[in-house]
Amino acid sequence: MLLRTSYQISAVTILIACAGTIAHAGAPTVEAGAPSITADTGATVFRSSRWIAERGVISNTGEAIANVTDIIIDRGTGRIDYLVLKTDTTFGLGGRMVLVPYPEFRLDPASKDRFVLASTAEQLKSLPEYTAKSWSDLKQTTGSSEDELHRRLAAEAAVPSDPYAGGLTAAKKMHLEGKIRSVDRVETSTFGEQTQVTVEAADGSTKNVTLGPSWFVNSSGAAPMRGDVVVIDALELPRDPDQLFAAVESRIGDRSLKLRDAKGTAVWTKGTVESDGQTYSSSYSRSVLASTIYGATVDCRGNECGKVADLIVESQSGTVAFLSIDPNENFLGIGDAKRLVPWSVASFALAGTVRMDASKEMILASPETPANADSLNSGNHLERAYKAYDTKAPRYERRHSAANPGHMGGGPAVRSTGAPTDRAGDNAGGWGRSGGILSGIDRTSSRTITGTVVRVATTSVERSSQPARVVTLKLADGCEESVILGPDWYLAKQKVQCAAGDAVTVQAVRTQIDAKPHWIACSMKHKDSQMPLIGDDNYPAWSRK
Repeated sequence: MLLRTSYQISAVTILIACAGTIAHAGAPTVEAGAPSITADTGATVFRSSRWIAERGVISNTGEAIANVTDIIIDRGTGRIDYLVLKTDTTFGLGGRMVLVPYPEFRLDPASKDRFVLASTAEQLKSLPEYTAKSWSDLKQTTGSSEDELHRRLAAEAAVPSDPYAGGLTAAKKMHLEGKIRSVDRVETSTFGEQTQVTVEAADGSTKNVTLGPSWFVNSSGAAPMRGDVVVIDALELPRDPDQLFAAVESRIGDRSLKLRDAKGTAVWTKGTVESDGQTYSSSYSRSVLASTIYGATVDCRGNECGKVADLIVESQSGTVAFLSIDPNENFLGIGDAKRLVPWSVASFALAGTVRMDASKEMILASPETPANADSLNSGNHLERAYKAYDTKAPRYERRHSAANPGHMGGGPAVRSTGAPTDRAGDNAGGWGRSGGILSGIDRTSSRTITGTVVRVATTSVERSSQPARVVTLKLADGCEESVILGPDWYLAKQKVQCAAGDAVTVQAVRTQIDAKPHWIACSMKHKDSQMPLIGDDNYPAWSRK
């Protein structure tokens, strides 16, 4: 089951980008007198991506160590993964191009016009330098495996992204035809953002179909749009409470999107992506440079409606919220009035096409892009923008540094990370020994539960806690049991991972959460690996230092 949850950010390491391949296309437009990007409040703060890409970077001691030159964005979610820096040559660094995870930065509180990165010049200097071909080599499927940039981005693209791996071999085949009524992007912390469509058949009945990760779907020229007439070959998901179907292939007119093979294995997990007759690496397919989006032609349901002028970023979450498009006057009948288009209705094919699930009427009803992006928080600009495209406003959640979850940035950019200190201790935000989840454990209820994984999901089980990872098992008698494994942030870091179709054994006990009984795992055995979770003293593994 795919659960709509808030987006969660995993820890990432510094990468190095090639020199000379990531300069802006055209002169950036800097917003004069723009307010700061702050990480000290929970309010939304909107900034132009061009503004971000013009900031200087200093160390904690105030030394100028680099300049931001570009932004690397997840093609599906719009999440900013990295800022591209050019190191300051005055420190003898030779102007290297390096990538640093976005949450590591904070704005200088004094000038409010440059970033602070808690790294020294020597730490940046110690990073390897890459040639001008490193970024372009990412699109290659072979021959770049020894390149550090290729290895790191490939590893991120290869994280578990198929909620139904191994569970579709005996699934019933289905043939669906109809009109796409909605296109949704469904968040899961375990499997990333998934694209799901609702298809209405000729008799008025509807079916919900999951396609695949949004970055994969959006990298294709066959990304679905509302109103498209679609033909889908699918597999019926067994015992799914949402009655979902998993698409094998989707066809819209002469455009085809291959999603799974005959056995149900997801094609995006194979390390390569095919689009418009070309083959690319998954890492290149997932990531896109902001500078390559600027100036791209925008297609609105078959009509050229303008070019991308800028991206508007919600800086607390580090997520692109809108595209600002410079309209095609011949189509829209308006001149230089740039218009806002939500990221959630856009797709970016590997061939360079920017497609919008939007009509002329939607664009004309959308507000103009303000000169100062932060003014989006005033008046009814946001409400009007999302209403114009008949889509819901997303929930933005602050991004945190891997080593300092309490705020954006603040720790060294080159480090080894341990368990977050605010998650340790006796209560641990609801997950500690005396918290609302473990304090209700009944040790006399101990039970061994053995079964086959039906699904792994992330959900909230207690109002004050971090989201939980829950595994649902099919037992030998055909019944199902759901067991809480622990906080999702902790489980995501463990080597022992299970997926649909795996056989596991869980030693579980009952706990009372909000007066309701739940099974919670003390340990889990998967294949030849045993993962301890809660000790006999009810002290959990995630609170141990």
